[in-house]
Amino acid sequence: MSKSKKTIITILFIITIIVIILTFIGINYNKKENDNNETEEIIPKITEEYTTATLQNVKTYPSSLNIDYQNKDEVYYYDDDIKYLAYKNGIFYDKEKPIEEDYSEKIVFKLYTYNYDPENDEHCLTENKTNTKNCYNWIYRISNMQDSIDYLVLRETNETGEDRLLTLLNPNTGTKIDLKQLGIEYIENSDELGEIKTYDYDYLGVCSYFSKCGLISYDGKIIIDFIYDSIDYTNKNIIVISKNSKYGIINYKNEVKIPIEYDELYSSGKYIFGVKDNKLNVYNNKYTLITDNISVTKDKDTEQYNYFTIPEDNKVYLENENELYLIDGKLQRKITTTDTFNYIYDEKDNIKYIYTTNKDNNKLEINFYDTDLYEYYKLEKNTKENIDYYINISNIDKTNYYNISIYYDLKEYNENYYIDMLNSKEITEYKALNKYFNNGYSFVLTDTKLDIYKEKELINSINGNYTYLKDYYFINNSLNSIEVLEFKKESHELSQ
Repeated sequence: MSKSKKTIITILFIITIIVIILTFIGINYNKKENDNNETEEIIPKITEEYTTATLQNVKTYPSSLNIDYQNKDEVYYYDDDIKYLAYKNGIFYDKEKPIEEDYSEKIVFKLYTYNYDPENDEHCLTENKTNTKNCYNWIYRISNMQDSIDYLVLRETNETGEDRLLTLLNPNTGTKIDLKQLGIEYIENSDELGEIKTYDYDYLGVCSYFSKCGLISYDGKIIIDFIYDSIDYTNKNIIVISKNSKYGIINYKNEVKIPIEYDELYSSGKYIFGVKDNKLNVYNNKYTLITDNISVTKDKDTEQYNYFTIPEDNKVYLENENELYLIDGKLQRKITTTDTFNYIYDEKDNIKYIYTTNKDNNKLEINFYDTDLYEYYKLEKNTKENIDYYINISNIDKTNYYNISIYYDLKEYNENYYIDMLNSKEITEYKALNKYFNNGYSFVLTDTKLDIYKEKELINSINGNYTYLKDYYFINNSLNSIEVLEFKKESHELSQ
């Protein structure tokens, strides 16, 4: 093979490799683009041509219908305080079918079974071998972090409310410790009545008959002596104690990590917050002071200070009248408003967006901010003159779409706007709310109407307050009925 041919083959080979690499990069780039965008909804194909669709009553019930959101295939109603099943898994119940509501609790351990009887307000333990049953005023469940072992605190009081029994029981081994003999009067933070509670503590916070508190191990050994007015902890590194109405933090060796000088002290996320003389100090979880002496105020009605956190994002905020600050080692970025700050939460109850409203005559401006206080989106609308209104903003089915409703004193003027927050733009009602049936047709449901579409063509609009159930079924909330949507082909032939 000549030298020139070898050169040409080499160049072609290099070009081929470059093309392959660029193609690979392009595919991955497009994949990333698609990953960052919303997942496109799969649109079913239209299986048959219809010209209209109407609702037909299947069954009417004596009171309002409710969907069990833990089991969305179940619909129920109440009649004379008795719960009845109306619909379940495609079956409509013509005859009354009472539902036995069981509020009791049952937990099976190796040696014992726990039961709570709400009717008699009794907490009971039954020995699994002998079937011997004993009931108590309260039973608290504790889960040890070190060994992942369950313990139960059995508490029985006399007529004057004094403890006549306070026992720590391991329900898997049968080991019992008489806490009263140790001079213990009560378990810290175990005073909520009527339910079994769970604590993930390495040790147990307890208080003596002299109202002094400390820590004990689960075999009854004293870890921290009974010298504090109160003791509580988030985890083994953050043990909050108090003396003379002042709070601080110690470790398991009873070493003071944060001085006992604060009026209030608690932890959230990666921060520890202490307030002293209306000054906020912020520590990290290693007890290092990162922000100090920020002026804070307490609301007289709620008794809450004007700072708050987003634990998942590890962000701290200070809301001071018409200013909102982001705290990160010091007072940083801030936003202002002429009205109030409002918060939009995600499904985990963490703040997702912050928004402010500004009203000027018949002008409405809504500014959305992300959790770093950067402006995210602005919506500006004209409002009706001389008519009072309020605003509600809600998420649509956990998507990135939001519904902004303006409710006027005169209902006929109510307005709805829809925002695609991910792409920071206003979208149509059809885009925001449209959902597809299996036959390729779709619907848009609001508080006042049900619109049926063939692709984007409206084929019927039905006024009323409906809730979508399943398949082609809807609940008519005004008539307490379940109705089915029937598609029809209307004849357009002229009569002779």
